[in-house]
Amino acid sequence: MPLQQKLLITFLPVVLLPLAIAGVWSGITTYQRTLQQAELRLKNQARLTAVLMHKELERKASFLSIAARDSAVLEATRKGSQMVETNQLHTLPIDRVETLFQQKRLVPFTSMLPSQLEKLPSLDGFPDLLLTERNGLNLLSSAPPNDAVQRDEAWWETARTRGEWVGSPQLDVSNNRVMIEMAQPVIDPESGDFLGVLKGGYEIAQLKHLKGELGNLQLTETEQVQIVAIAGHATPVSTLTAQEVLDTPKILGGTEIMSKLYEVIKTSTSAESSTEEEFSIATHKMEDRDRWYMIAKVPDADWLVVASIERSSIQAATFQVLSIFAFVFLGLSAIAMMIILRVSQRFSAPLNQLSQAAQLVTDRADFTVQIPVSSQDRETRVLADSMNQLIQRVQQLLKEQAQAQQQLETANQTLEAQVDARTLELHEKAQRLEETLRELKSTQAQIVQTEKMSSLGQLVAGIAHEINNPVNFIHGNVGHVRDNVQDLLDLIELYEQDAGKPTAAIADKIEEIDLEFLQQDLPKLLASMKVGTERI
Repeated sequence: MPLQQKLLITFLPVVLLPLAIAGVWSGITTYQRTLQQAELRLKNQARLTAVLMHKELERKASFLSIAARDSAVLEATRKGSQMVETNQLHTLPIDRVETLFQQKRLVPFTSMLPSQLEKLPSLDGFPDLLLTERNGLNLLSSAPPNDAVQRDEAWWETARTRGEWVGSPQLDVSNNRVMIEMAQPVIDPESGDFLGVLKGGYEIAQLKHLKGELGNLQLTETEQVQIVAIAGHATPVSTLTAQEVLDTPKILGGTEIMSKLYEVIKTSTSAESSTEEEFSIATHKMEDRDRWYMIAKVPDADWLVVASIERSSIQAATFQVLSIFAFVFLGLSAIAMMIILRVSQRFSAPLNQLSQAAQLVTDRADFTVQIPVSSQDRETRVLADSMNQLIQRVQQLLKEQAQAQQQLETANQTLEAQVDARTLELHEKAQRLEETLRELKSTQAQIVQTEKMSSLGQLVAGIAHEINNPVNFIHGNVGHVRDNVQDLLDLIELYEQDAGKPTAAIADKIEEIDLEFLQQDLPKLLASMKVGTERI
């Protein structure tokens, strides 16, 4: 394989592999950052819209709250409550009261109310107003109310117990307007007693000014922000796009998002619903096949903000960034390849020249060849000089080797003559040594046999001595034993004659040891022992 190709194979992976790893890592990181930025953007859109919507609701609620603290409203609710209770209308069933006031559905004492109340229907931003006394009967309304008594309505009870109420958008069929209603309690500033409820409604079209306030969101073509009110059912309040504010009746994401909205409302905590700081509002993420959704709850209201973006736009942005990284990687790879090619050519050219010269020297065995030095590189010149010195040194070594070979041949001839003479001498000495060894082995065998016989005689004498001692002892005492045993047998026989019949235990023992056999055999046994010891 050519040197240049080897250099390319060696250095290209070293350079391109880190670039590839860096490119893949950068691509993965960029993709994750793009997803994180898209998610963060949706969070910020949802949070900012929730904060602005909360401030808008607070601003509207503050108008009602100021109106509810107005002296004319306080006086009207006091007198209205007094008139209702004086006539005991609050004790009547609601159906009965509705029947009494079915024409105007107002307490028939409004002419006695302060004239300042006539200004209430022109309250800023609230074309519809309704004032009730503390028992829930209507005192004043800018439009004909549906009921004369409101205390059985959820909004009235919520405003009385919780201090405020914000409703969902409702279509007013009388003027074909979509209205948002809210209510504030009327509280006596001196005693703190509950005097009534002031309810106001304003058009949803007034929220269009939020488009200007939300202009810094800079929505893209695929992004949408929707405000949804939850009051029994989900109702879209407004939908913001990159071009306009829409009053669409459809919930973004359909039924799946709608179920998530109800879940968020149920699981939202008091901490989440009581703060208006943008980055303290909790968000909830949801995905489907086509879009991403981020849900944020509007503080102090059952309203939610849904910010969404198409998946395709995120993927397109990610693909665009990855394409940039791919082009950068390919460009760096091309530059690296060009640099490596240039460097490999620069290094391989003089080395190829050196290798060709070395091949010529080895093929022809001509060590008079000298390698020309044409490179400007110091390392290559040093390598060429070293090769020339090496060739000269090899030539000198070959000459020395030839001389040494001649000397070695002469020394070999002399050494062979000396080896032959020495071999003959050693052969004679070996024969003499073999004869001496045979004589030594014969003498050694005789000595060993003599020593064996001597040792055997000593062993037999010792064994005979050791046997004679106990045998003499036994022979000397066996006669005394025989006499004593005979005396005992005579005594047993005499005892049998005098004692008569033996006891059962003695009879059993006599039968067990076979006394009669012992009396006959024991003298014979001792006699045999006497004879045996005499023979030894």
